Amino acid sequence: MEDFGWANRAEYQGISYLMCVAGNSEEDSGRLNYGEWHVMLERDRTLMQKILGKNKTTPQDPIVGKVMDVLQAAGFVDVEVEL
Repeated sequence: MEDFGWANRAEYQGISYLMCVAGNSEEDSGRLNYGEWHVMLERDRTLMQKILGKNKTTPQDPIVGKVMDVLQAAGFVDVEVEL
């Protein structure tokens, strides 16, 4: 675990991403993992793409829908996408 959570590389449909997971516990001893979780996805981009603001991660990226499906299937509720 890093200072902010977990980070790993992910690839989906030929596009590489940095995927980070972090959470805020509700400090409920009966539900140890209960709280607010964040899954952050950042598409790999070249330096020039970053400078020009191109090829950014969007809610329409195929991996976003896949992550949403996995989270909902695992029982997470109130799953939403934010920019």
